[in-house]
Amino acid sequence: LQEAADRLVPLVASARAAGDEAGWAKALVRQSQVATSLGGLETSVEQLKGQPWPEGSTSRAAVELYYAHALLEYLDGYDWEIRQRERVVSVAPNDKLDLKAFTAEQIAAEAEKSFLAVWERRAGLGDVAVADFPYLRSNDYPKGVRSSLRDAVSYLFVDRLLADSSFWSPSEANDAWQLDLDNLVAETPQLPPPPAAAHPLLRGAAVLADLERWHRSRHELGAELEARLARQRLLLQHRTSARDQAALRSDLERLLPRFRSDPWWAVGIAELAGEIDRTGIEPDRRVRARELALTGEKAFPGSRGADLCRELRSEIEAPDFALQIMAVDGAGRRSLEITHRNLAEIHLRAYAVDLSAQLAQKEFRGLFPAEDREIERLISSREPVASWSVALPPTADYMSHRTFAPPPLTRSGLYLVVASAERSFAKGHNRRVALPFTLSNLVLLQENQVFPWEVRLVEGSDGRAATGVEVTLYRNSWREAPSVVGTQRTDAAGRTTFAFPGVSAEYGYSNFLLVARRGDDIAAAQRYGGEPQPGTSPHTSALLFTDRAIYRPQQKLYWKVLAYATGRGRGALTAAPET
Repeated sequence: LQEAADRLVPLVASARAAGDEAGWAKALVRQSQVATSLGGLETSVEQLKGQPWPEGSTSRAAVELYYAHALLEYLDGYDWEIRQRERVVSVAPNDKLDLKAFTAEQIAAEAEKSFLAVWERRAGLGDVAVADFPYLRSNDYPKGVRSSLRDAVSYLFVDRLLADSSFWSPSEANDAWQLDLDNLVAETPQLPPPPAAAHPLLRGAAVLADLERWHRSRHELGAELEARLARQRLLLQHRTSARDQAALRSDLERLLPRFRSDPWWAVGIAELAGEIDRTGIEPDRRVRARELALTGEKAFPGSRGADLCRELRSEIEAPDFALQIMAVDGAGRRSLEITHRNLAEIHLRAYAVDLSAQLAQKEFRGLFPAEDREIERLISSREPVASWSVALPPTADYMSHRTFAPPPLTRSGLYLVVASAERSFAKGHNRRVALPFTLSNLVLLQENQVFPWEVRLVEGSDGRAATGVEVTLYRNSWREAPSVVGTQRTDAAGRTTFAFPGVSAEYGYSNFLLVARRGDDIAAAQRYGGEPQPGTSPHTSALLFTDRAIYRPQQKLYWKVLAYATGRGRGALTAAPET
């Protein structure tokens, strides 16, 4: 690399002396790339800025674009450190560039100068093909769409800089929603007169509108539509209210018929259908989006737009389901909630989980199998105690709907319920969901998970206190099976309390588990985390009050702090003076 850097110095000088602007630009860019590879990104950018540049449109564009790119790469790579810098007195235009002193705003502004310098020369770039410009990787758009260097410069200017809100000032970020939307989508967006600075979003819209008009003057429908779609994407990204999104959809829908004869129209249809699907609020939005996608798919078979429309249609038509289940419920209850679309039925199995076997595991992870390999082993090696299917109502609107169903289980205990889209429950090309379920007449209520750990057991059917039920406290440390700390029975109110079990070095990091058992009925609760701290220890906290929610510049701020302490009794709060 160093040898390459040494050889490039005379190459730059000889190309400049010979007036070979293409070779000069190439040598400058390669020199900067080699210097960057040697580990000096700041030095390479400063070195590039400090040398004379060629003046020809294409050659100058190469150096300006690479310089802007290098600046933004530097900002991306050292973003956190750069954004800690404080702005210093700005340097004179002829002073040497010192990136180490530049803030993020100054670096972005410097990059914008280069983008703007190239864009202002755009008239001479329209006949240069991107494929003939060796400094950019060619895109895979069809010929005639984003094909020229003028296209590339405009899209890079917007996408790489103006559209990136991380380069905006706080006031610009706050003001984006207040810009006149009609002006942003106008044929020629109006910019404020100098010296007022136009908002980056407005400038981005103006750059893309200029490209749109240029392609229209050349009767290039596909490229014109792509410029319009790029403006649509830009505005959708930053104008996110439902009203603005609806207005932008309507504007695109109004414009698309003019491009019906060009294959790129199908791309516009795919984007319109996607926006209706993602941001629309109408109940039939997915039906409408699918119809649009189907129209675009059939209009120009084999085109990029047809592919996009087919992908969207397939996504809308794709079957899908999600499963939720009550953690604890009684027999015959509608414990299952199935969220589904485009699916005729769902298949379920219930596998019994042995409580004693789970508690005997040395690496105890919980009362239910949780890892994929454990669940797969259970499914492949055990017969389910119940298998059933639930017929699902049709979803003609292609939206997700909910269906509730009771598991056909009668014996209390722990279960793993597995749902499958395929009757075979095959692992591949299938959707499976596994969830834990406890069928029990006992419900364990807890007001906190600190010691003393107080719980209350009630009957699930009517909420009566479950008296005389045995409750066991276990401790485990991930390295060995849970060990019994103590066992108690609930009192007449269904309550029992476990005191702090003490700290022992042999336990180390511990978790705690409460298990209540009455015959086959089980109720459980877990406490995760390191060694427990007694809940009776007092602690202090504070509330901060201000006299209003919003302040204008120069207004006086009135504030007060209320410090308070928690006592040893539940709910005992007292002011904490002299704190």
